[in-house]
Amino acid sequence: MAILNKVPCGGVWLDDTIFKVKNGVITLVEEVSPTKSVNACGVPFDYNVFKLENDRTGLNYVLTSANAPDGIIENYILGNCGGLMCDARYFSKTDNVLSFIEGFILTVNVTPADSGYTISVVDGDGEEVTPMYGTENQYLMIQLDATYTIVASADGYVSETQDVVANQNEVINIELVAE
Repeated sequence: MAILNKVPCGGVWLDDTIFKVKNGVITLVEEVSPTKSVNACGVPFDYNVFKLENDRTGLNYVLTSANAPDGIIENYILGNCGGLMCDARYFSKTDNVLSFIEGFILTVNVTPADSGYTISVVDGDGEEVTPMYGTENQYLMIQLDATYTIVASADGYVSETQDVVANQNEVINIELVAE
């Protein structure tokens, strides 16, 4: 993995296939020059791509996606800057290098909750999508405008299938009916 740059705040290493630094602001490789930025731990990130939200304690801010649904962030990854918290739904860190995957969040709620249900989410290429880090029912839809298929099933219940197009954050509620 190539390293793009060492930026302020103790040094945050970034995957240069994903990030670039334009006029001192961290943005994505394909983005144009940022016009505004959010400041995370002394490091400016592109306002058009990123935002800051509260963590579960309510005392800290976490860098997340501009597409992330508003709300408290439960799981985060600490950047090598110590104070830089990154939303674990979108960011990952390997060998102390941060990576980022943009997309919309699909939340699937199934009732009855005690049915022992399973959820399967398949993307536009027919590949199964795994739940986002730290969740059991949220999925990152990175194939924008693609159709994702959701199947909820449980023993003794009729399976339910629903399609959703990845063009915004979605919450799908599925009620399983006994056979």
